[in-house]
Amino acid sequence: MKRVAGLFLAAGIVASAAGETLNVRLVSRLTSFSTPKGTTFEAAVIGGASSDEGIVIPVGSIVRGRVSVRHSIGAGLLRERAEIGFQFFQYQLPDGRTFPCTAQLKRVDNARERTTKEGTVRGILAASGAPALTRGLWRLPDFAMLSRPAERLLGYGPEFWPHMGFGPIASASWFVFKWVAMRFPEPEISLRAGTEMTLQLTEWSADAPVFQETNLAVEPAGEWNSIPRQITRGRGKESDDIINVVFEGTRTELMNAFGAAGWVEADPLTKSSFMKMYRAWTSQKGYATAPVSMLLYQDRQPDVVLEKSFNTVNRRHHIRLWQVPGRDVWVAAATHDVGTSLNPSLRVLTHKIDPAIDRERHKVFSDLKWVGAIEEASLLNTDLPEKNQLEIRTDGRMLKVRLKLIEHEPQIAGRGPVEPQPFNQLVRLTRRFALETRQYVLRDNYFYWGFRGLRAGAESVMGRPRRDEHAGEVDSPLSSLPVEGQ
Repeated sequence: MKRVAGLFLAAGIVASAAGETLNVRLVSRLTSFSTPKGTTFEAAVIGGASSDEGIVIPVGSIVRGRVSVRHSIGAGLLRERAEIGFQFFQYQLPDGRTFPCTAQLKRVDNARERTTKEGTVRGILAASGAPALTRGLWRLPDFAMLSRPAERLLGYGPEFWPHMGFGPIASASWFVFKWVAMRFPEPEISLRAGTEMTLQLTEWSADAPVFQETNLAVEPAGEWNSIPRQITRGRGKESDDIINVVFEGTRTELMNAFGAAGWVEADPLTKSSFMKMYRAWTSQKGYATAPVSMLLYQDRQPDVVLEKSFNTVNRRHHIRLWQVPGRDVWVAAATHDVGTSLNPSLRVLTHKIDPAIDRERHKVFSDLKWVGAIEEASLLNTDLPEKNQLEIRTDGRMLKVRLKLIEHEPQIAGRGPVEPQPFNQLVRLTRRFALETRQYVLRDNYFYWGFRGLRAGAESVMGRPRRDEHAGEVDSPLSSLPVEGQ
């Protein structure tokens, strides 16, 4: 970044430090295995960046970058993680004018991969997911452990069940179980077109225009102050979710607006959808229409449930909507899932939500504003249920949106173009063997998992946030499309 800034200054362009966030959506696909280093790409701005003077890069602009780091795993003999990094160097305003800038990737929205402090996307350790425990755990180092992954065809380690002997039939059955019930995740990174990312804007040209920012009006709640906001689970148990958005519009206006913004309707919870979600969880991949847990508002199930995810079932934006009887009005609870755990008794993967729920309220507004589906919007000052003041972080306001009809071609989730798999079957088999052997030798032991357990316990006691949540996230401003200032 400093080198790019130096080039700006050498060219007679004065740069200003910023640190503001910028939300963008990729225009084309980028991968760790097929995109050459140095490739130039574009991303559409869906949430503008502001400064003390106003909006620097407005919604509707284009940000350009190039691939600066690209490491593929290949056959897994040298690397166990894929990496891809970017250098952002220019933005183009909606009127066509271009200006230099520098920005660093902060986060890929709803991604299974993590982003480093340097802005590089690091791939997953594919062999450390759900199938890991089926290899067994060793107590003390032993030369025999080097042969066991091969001996058991990527399978069972005797230390996990020390008194159980496996013959040929049992070994074959275990092998089939692993390959059917616990698919090996794809460890390469694939950021498809439409992937949303948050950038941190660090520098931009002093010659670039600044736009005036018009914030949402804050209004008295009026009739909406008296409506219940509490959401419940079965048997009247309170949920952390609350009503935080109100829509005025027909069902067609609602579905077209969210559909154009990339949201899809969730599947109902059935045995089939539960198994799909389980397979996605064990193979660390996405399930765009995954079911949500059943929550009730005034003892009613949601009329519509919409969600937006990426390549994992652990994280997703989602909103439950209830139609006001006899009116084209919808009350909604919007929250962001940031983690999962398997709950067999409920036949569902239960999610943990981001307690700062205003961020999801902002996300809904930004998405619908970007696609032009909002006729009018404001924030309503309302009373917040007392219990939830201890469970979530919010200013207590509700977002009220009057929708307008926009054209949108309905899309069926899962019917889009199929992304080609990296490498052929032989390379993928070799990669799995290499990665599982490395994982078994280095991490499948009592010491490693004991350390992870102690660290998780310490973080829980100290109240520290998990590394994969929104540490340092800055709320996007709720602003209308900007007007260039003088």
